[in-house]
Amino acid sequence: MENIIELLKKAWGFLKKIVVKIFSFVKNMVNFFKAKIGIAQKRSPNVKAISLRIREDLEKGNFNTVDIGLGNETIVNTFFDENTEQIMTDLTEVVSADSLDHETINKFGKKQMIILN
Repeated sequence: MENIIELLKKAWGFLKKIVVKIFSFVKNMVNFFKAKIGIAQKRSPNVKAISLRIREDLEKGNFNTVDIGLGNETIVNTFFDENTEQIMTDLTEVVSADSLDHETINKFGKKQMIILN
């Protein structure tokens, strides 16, 4: 997970950002992955669909932050190519919300990452 977070930090400027009021797991995450999985699998059959919940404590890391008015919660939906150990940045979406819906909170639980099968 550390490697994935480090890769995301490096690719942050290239990622697509979406701001929403309340993030809905079913509506946003599942639809994103269903729409992109075919493209990702054509490039690499050994790809994982992952969602990361980025909390404010990441600000304690060794990187700069820029306040662009995004919400309090940020979810990163992306594909991780296990062969190259790279994130497919062109198939990555960053969604920021003021709050998360209950289903999303339940899916993440106390974890920072979901791997979708």
